[in-house]
Formats: sequence, C-alpha cells, structure tokens
Amino acid sequence: MHLRIFGLLLLLLSLCAPASAEPIKLTISQTAQRDSTTDLAVQYLKRLMVERSSGRVQVAVQQDQNRSSSAVLQRLADHKIQFALLKLAELKQQLPGLAILELPFLFPDRDQLYWTLLHGSGQRIYRMAQNTEFKLLGFWDSGFHQLAADVPLLTPTAADDVLLVPADSLLRAGLQKIDKPGQRKTEKNIGYDLPLEQLLRQPTGSAGYLTLSNHKVTGYLLVTDRSFWDRLPEDLKVIVNGTLQDATGYARELSQQAERKNLTRLTAERSMVVRRLSPAQQLAWQTESRKRYSQLVPDIDRQIIESILAEQHREMTATRLNLFLNVATVATLEVIH
Repeated sequence: MHLRIFGLLLLLLSLCAPASAEPIKLTISQTAQRDSTTDLAVQYLKRLMVERSSGRVQVAVQQDQNRSSSAVLQRLADHKIQFALLKLAELKQQLPGLAILELPFLFPDRDQLYWTLLHGSGQRIYRMAQNTEFKLLGFWDSGFHQLAADVPLLTPTAADDVLLVPADSLLRAGLQKIDKPGQRKTEKNIGYDLPLEQLLRQPTGSAGYLTLSNHKVTGYLLVTDRSFWDRLPEDLKVIVNGTLQDATGYARELSQQAERKNLTRLTAERSMVVRRLSPAQQLAWQTESRKRYSQLVPDIDRQIIESILAEQHREMTATRLNLFLNVATVATLEVIH
C-alpha cells in the first residue's frame, strides 16, 4: 500500500515539474581546409560554447569548403546556419570595407594587427564593413604573405626587376614597374608574394632568398546574422563573446606555430636564405605602399588609414620611452650600488 502511494506521488511530481528547456542548436559553417589550424580552432570554439553554456547550446560544425562565400551568407540569412567562418579575400567582395585589412605593409606585424582590431581603429573597420543584415564577430589570421625571389627584397626598388606571382598580388599591381621598356622578363625574374605554406608548394629552387616582410595578412572572419544575434539571450551573447575571444587567441597561437614550422621547412628542405626587414626597411616599404593605397582600394576611408598609422606611431613612441626609462633606471641603480 505504502509503495503504491509513494509511486503515485513520484508520478504526480514528475507531471507537475516544469519541462526542461530544449537546448539551442547552433551550426557553424567553416570554409577553411579540413584539419587546418583554422579548422582546429573552430572545433575548439565549439567545445567552449557547449562547456560554458552548461549544455544550453548544442553546436555542430558544417564543412563548407565547396560553397562560395555568397552561398554561405545566404544560408545565414535563411537561418539554416547561425555562424560562418569566411575567408577575408572572398568576404571583402560582399563587404568592401574589409579590403583595408589586406593593404600591404599597413600592419608591421601580427601584434600590431591584433592591437588595432581589439583596441584601436578595428571597431571602425568593422562598422564600416558591416551592413544591416550581418554582424562581424571577429577575425582569425591564418598567416602573412612574405616575399621570395633570387635576391633579397629588402627595399621597394629591389622589387623593380622581379615579377611577383600570383598575378593578383597587390604589390605587383601597386608598386612594380612591370612594363619597363626594353626589358624582357625571364624565369630568373620571377618572385613570390605568398604565405609560407603556399611557398612550400612552389617548384624547388625557384627562389633562393626569403624576405620576412609580413606585409599582408590572410585569414577568416566569423560572421552571424544580425536578426539571430538580436534574439539571442543576453547571457548567451556574453558566453559567445567570451568563447570567441579565447578561440581567437588559440587560432593565433596555432597560426604562429604553423608559420614557425613552415619557416623551418623552407630553410631546411629548400636551403632558402632568410632576411628580415629592419624597422627602417619596413618603414620604406610602408611609405612606398601608402602612395598607392587609394589606387588599390579606390573607396578606402583615408581617415581610418591615418588613424591606424597614428596609433602605430604612438605605440612605437611609448615603447621607446619605456625602454629608455628602464635603461635609465638600471643605470641609476648601478651608480647607487
């Protein structure tokens, strides 16, 4: 008798208890190569979203390497997916403001790029690129373009006699005197404007010198549909932003590791001689490139360019001042002792 009553009570309690909310199902479309550093970072982002939401969201990663960026964006608009990781070089066709990120020699290194995106004029770039339909959530780099040729390309004039490939190289379009009268380009004049990973795919012996210029970034942007984002609960927005920040750091670390590995392979397997641009050489390249920014991107916002360059100057000045103060402090302490 008591067992029956106890069983009935359990049944009544189960019927009266509120039904647990169904988890929110999210799909991330990623267009990077499988098992690439970007793909690994997406898997990491997926795990963080599930863990930090305590199971409130279920996340699936959809491999969309064969879909165009416009097709993926359409799937976002149709709410068939909720997030998409799209290649910068393709997305800038739909959101032209992003072309500013690809300008050669605008960012002297990876640290300056991320500082600009997180603390500086990056938010202005995002606002300029966004429209009413899509929201940009972040940028993941997948490496930087470097210069390779039979001679070190330490100055812009050194590249005058080198025909850079690929044909859509912004340096080739903006800086080189390709139609030099009376000069015939030969196989020895070929140079490369490519990331390290793609340099490894070029014919052996095609270039003897590698100039680490870090002049153009490659990468992916995480995009979501604005209407979906607006309907997402505020606490989940906080979780997504937090996981995105950590996944961005992870993607950056993986990209750096891959570049170090590829650099080792190029020197060991291809016997390439590595040259690094000095600050003065970097500035010379940047100065020459700036003359042609409007030619490369006609609708570019010049104020943003000037703002980025001013931020870099302030950062450099502050770094030099801190270095001077540190040296002066050490010298003072040595005198005291």
